[in-house]
Amino acid sequence: MTQFTACGCSLTNLGFEGTLNKILELGFAGVEIATFAEKDGPQGQTYPFAIVDRLTPEERIRLKKLVKRFGHVTTHLPYYPDFRPIATDARLREKSRQELRRSIDDSGFWGASVATVHVASEKDLSFRDAKAELVEFYRELGDRAARHGVRLGIETTRPYKLAEYLELIEAVGRKNVGGTLDTGHMSFFPDHGIADAERGTPKGIQRYNDLVMEVAKGLGSKLFHLHVHDVRASDWKDHYVPGTGIVDWRRLLRHLSSVGYSRLLAAEILYYDGPQEPGLKAARQFFEKLLPLL
Repeated sequence: MTQFTACGCSLTNLGFEGTLNKILELGFAGVEIATFAEKDGPQGQTYPFAIVDRLTPEERIRLKKLVKRFGHVTTHLPYYPDFRPIATDARLREKSRQELRRSIDDSGFWGASVATVHVASEKDLSFRDAKAELVEFYRELGDRAARHGVRLGIETTRPYKLAEYLELIEAVGRKNVGGTLDTGHMSFFPDHGIADAERGTPKGIQRYNDLVMEVAKGLGSKLFHLHVHDVRASDWKDHYVPGTGIVDWRRLLRHLSSVGYSRLLAAEILYYDGPQEPGLKAARQFFEKLLPLL
């Protein structure tokens, strides 16, 4: 359980400082900080975030001291659709890139071990057409992160194929640039081959978990971080409490153990079952019961 952490977005309406205190109170070993102003949720929730240059000098000192109470710190960078670093619109493109650079610098300020970033994409722009620019940009972000002692984890997100996702990380070719496996994002791969009506069937569930394993094995030593949450069988919606959906946790965790994975698993419980304290408690209890049985 020393590797089990909590994403701040799993709690709402507590503010940044209140969220940190609650995660400490719940006994988590670490926290994942959103380094951007998250949109409000569909039911009026306010998600916690922190942008360092918006803090007063006194707030920076107080909040950094609070963050240092955690054994582990990771961050999550801005993502599409608000941030589009390969957009054709030059102003939007540069604004997005500046925000991502700032987020890397903020990650260094908080002492993050890993900063997670989504795969940048543009509508109707194929992976082949985007690849060269994506590689160049992620090299730049990776080099910036390295100066802060931070690893960059590119998250399993839409819209490219699984093989293209792995190809991108390999092509970046930086020691500190790898992958963040999100256990709820397998539906984003357009080549998963399962019809909507098949998702809750044994075939669909098997395929989903095979995809999780393909990512974990495909990344190998480049697996830098995990976002853990469960997936509803009927439609593959994600961000449910682990143990309530279709993810084969025993299979995944046994693989991680077999390859000596010693990095973090960050609970990301949000949106669909309500990002509140009971969800984080239930996630922690699930892994506390499961891990001794492996």
